[in-house]
Amino acid sequence: MAFTNNHGVRIHYEVIGKGIPLILHHGLTASWVDWIEWGYVDALKDDYLLILPDGRGHGLSDKPHDTTAYDLHHRVGDVTAVLDDLGIAQAHYFGYSMGGYIGLGMAKHARERIKAFVIGGTHPYEEDLTAFRNVVKPDVFPRVVDNLLGAGATPGIRARMLANDLAALGASVVHDRPSVADDVIPLLQTARCLLFVGDADPRFANVQKFAAQLPNATCFTVPGRDHIATLVHSEQVLPGVKKFLAAQG
Repeated sequence: MAFTNNHGVRIHYEVIGKGIPLILHHGLTASWVDWIEWGYVDALKDDYLLILPDGRGHGLSDKPHDTTAYDLHHRVGDVTAVLDDLGIAQAHYFGYSMGGYIGLGMAKHARERIKAFVIGGTHPYEEDLTAFRNVVKPDVFPRVVDNLLGAGATPGIRARMLANDLAALGASVVHDRPSVADDVIPLLQTARCLLFVGDADPRFANVQKFAAQLPNATCFTVPGRDHIATLVHSEQVLPGVKKFLAAQG
């Protein structure tokens, strides 16, 4: 267990494995442990030094209630603070959903720190976050956890999700997500980049649009899966991710 500090916000992270550094960044309401429960750590740890942060507002990291604390450049600063704490100049980046959006922030604010990007279930266009604001309410959240996770709701995952600081999560989605497309797409035109999305994910069309604007990127679709189920079913995601990362050296 390790912690670093980004301008007064303490960020928790874990390091597992050996090899080329690879950041795994979770999505909204999740934590670093989910990467273990869904099989990603076991599948990747023999080939990569896995760096697993808890994003601010999540897990063991600090949970500010100030909405400005969740601006994208602060979240990027959390990741670079972890890399700095480890003395790592560059790493591959694998982020899903919110973690994928932070990956786009890495492209915008800290491009030199990332060798290759794996971005799942997200896109750079503006997005209305009303649905997320409605979910992180005390009288709604427990029911939503069970409905969304379904078979993926192991006792550990369910307990961790229900332990979330809903005020912090609410602060993180107060503002709709602004577009970063004009900044990010030119920067990723020549980057080594993999995109993936479930074909039942509401973000599917925008991820496909994003992929079409990155002619050098690789993209694959996870059939029959919605936003949550795509990441849960790592057996459908890992082959494409491992193939892409292996090609990056």
